Amino acid sequence: MSGETNVEQPQSDYSLLRAYVDRGDEAAFSELVSRYVGMVHASALRQTSRSDLAEDIVQAVFILLARKAATFDPQILLGGWLFRSVRFAANDLLKAERRRQFRETVAYTMKEQADKVTEMAGPGKTDDDLWKQVAPEIDGCLGQLGETDRMAILLRFFEEKSFPEVGAALRLSEEAARKRVNRALEKLQSLLQRRGLTASALGLSTLLSTQAASSVSAAAVPAGLGSKVAVVALAAQAGTAAPASAITLAQSVATKWAWVQAKAWLWGAGTVAAVGTVAGVLLTQLPSNSDGAAGVSAGRRDDYRVAGFPDATRVHAVIAELQAAVARGDAKAVAARVRFPLRLNSTNGVTLVPDAATFIAEFSQIFPPEVRSALAKCPRSALFSSTEGVMIGSGDLWLAPAAPDNADPRLAAINLKVAPR
Repeated sequence: MSGETNVEQPQSDYSLLRAYVDRGDEAAFSELVSRYVGMVHASALRQTSRSDLAEDIVQAVFILLARKAATFDPQILLGGWLFRSVRFAANDLLKAERRRQFRETVAYTMKEQADKVTEMAGPGKTDDDLWKQVAPEIDGCLGQLGETDRMAILLRFFEEKSFPEVGAALRLSEEAARKRVNRALEKLQSLLQRRGLTASALGLSTLLSTQAASSVSAAAVPAGLGSKVAVVALAAQAGTAAPASAITLAQSVATKWAWVQAKAWLWGAGTVAAVGTVAGVLLTQLPSNSDGAAGVSAGRRDDYRVAGFPDATRVHAVIAELQAAVARGDAKAVAARVRFPLRLNSTNGVTLVPDAATFIAEFSQIFPPEVRSALAKCPRSALFSSTEGVMIGSGDLWLAPAAPDNADPRLAAINLKVAPR
C-alpha cells in the first residue's frame, strides 16, 4: 500500500524490564533510565534544592530499580513507583541534613514558611515565577493524593500522556481519564492552598502543562547523568564497585517499600500477622551493604538506628527482660517495659491501653498464648527495624523509643488476631 509507513512503537516499560531480567539486556535497562531520568532528577531537585543530593537520589533509585526489576508485574506504572522511591530517598537525605545542620535548617524553614504565604497569581508574575513557588511543594502534595489521582497527574503532566494514554494506563475510558485528571487537579489545588499557595485548578493545569514537562526534559538533566546512572546501577547489581552512599540510600528506600507493601498486605488480607512475613520476604531481595548501613535490618540484624535505637545490646536486653517476665506471668514487670498508651491492633480496629494499672488488670487478654509464643520464640534473626520501630517475630509486637529524647526501648504496640474484650 503506497504512502504508508510502519512506525515502530516504543517498547513498554514492562517489556524492557523483562528483557533486562530474562536476558540480562543492559541496553533495555539503559533505555528505562533514559526514559525516566529526567522525571526522577527533577523530582529530587524540587525536594532537596541541591544538585548533589538530587544526583545521589537518582543513583540510588535506579540501583534499586535494577535490583527490584524481577518483582514487578505487567501492570506496573513505573513512573508512580519511581516517584514514591524518590520521595522516600529525599525524606531520608533531608532528615540526615536536618540532623547535621539543625539550627540552620530551623532558621531556613521559618523563613521559607514566612515567604510561602503568598498568592500564586499576581501582577507581572510569569509562569516561571509561579513555578518557583509551586515546585518545592508539588511533590509533597502529590504524595498526599491517592494512588490513582497521583498517577493521573504524573501521566498527564510529567510524562506528557494524552487522555487516551492516561485512560489506557489506569484502565479507564478517555472520558473517565479526563474526569479523573480534573478531580485530581482540584484535590492538588486544595492541598497547595493549605500550604499558602492559591490558584484555580485551571491555572494549575496550565502551569503544569507549561512547566512540569520542561523540568523533566533531557535538557534539564546534567550532561551524562543518565549514562552514569545506568552504568553504576548495573555495576551495583553485578556486585562490582558502586558508591557506598548510593547503596546505603537504595537499601533504606527498599526498607520503606517493604513496610509500605507489608502494611498493604496486612489490611488487604485482614490479618496483622502477615506483616512480618511480607516485610521479611521483600527485604531479603536486597543484599546487605558491607558498610553496615544504618536502618537496613535485612543485612544487619543488629542495627536498629533507623528505629531510634543506637544501642543494639539494649534492644536485645529489653527483649530478654520481656521474655522472662512474660514467661513467669509477671504483669507488673512487663508493664515497666511498656510505653503508654500501648496500642493494640486487631482486625476490629485499634484499642489503647492508657496506663500500667489497666495493663496489669487486662494482662491475659493483652498477652494471649499466640503473642506469648511469638515473644518466647523470637531470635535476633526474627527482628526487623524500620522508622516505625523494631518488629518482633511476625509483627506480633513492636518496640519503640520511650520518648523522642529517650532511646530506651519500650513495648509500643501489639498485633492481636482477635480484639480484646
